[in-house]
Amino acid sequence: MLVALNSNNFNKHDIVIGEKVQNNIMKNSFFYRLNYSSNEYTMNGIYIYFELENVKCEVHFNKLRCGFNKVKNKEIIDKLKKIEQTILDSFPNSENKIKITHIKNQFDNGSLKIFNDKVLQHKFILKISGFWTNQYEYGVTYKFFAVNHQL
Repeated sequence: MLVALNSNNFNKHDIVIGEKVQNNIMKNSFFYRLNYSSNEYTMNGIYIYFELENVKCEVHFNKLRCGFNKVKNKEIIDKLKKIEQTILDSFPNSENKIKITHIKNQFDNGSLKIFNDKVLQHKFILKISGFWTNQYEYGVTYKFFAVNHQL
């Protein structure tokens, strides 16, 4: 079973930041795992459920690239971009570093890279695993997944 938040239920006070470890993906960088802990449950990462309208997906290398209409989906896009910003603002070691907003950039470009092999609906989950940081920059580690079964 996977628990995912509705974008309206996200609470910045439920973010728990783990200890700094060497990043295994990016050279010369560190990773901080994120947990999301409310009174009812704790998640390893932050999972946010959302829906988009007018989505068209195509295979692009080993992923799907799903394009969408930014105007028709403005409300949910703005909420998710604000969540990324809120999470980035909670990073404790950000002084003198450049904030990288990859989630915002994907929404601004009008397409998402999805890690499923097919999209049956226009329902998605954004998983934010933690923070990455190097000497000059920081951002969130994330993936988009398509929900390919009924909820």
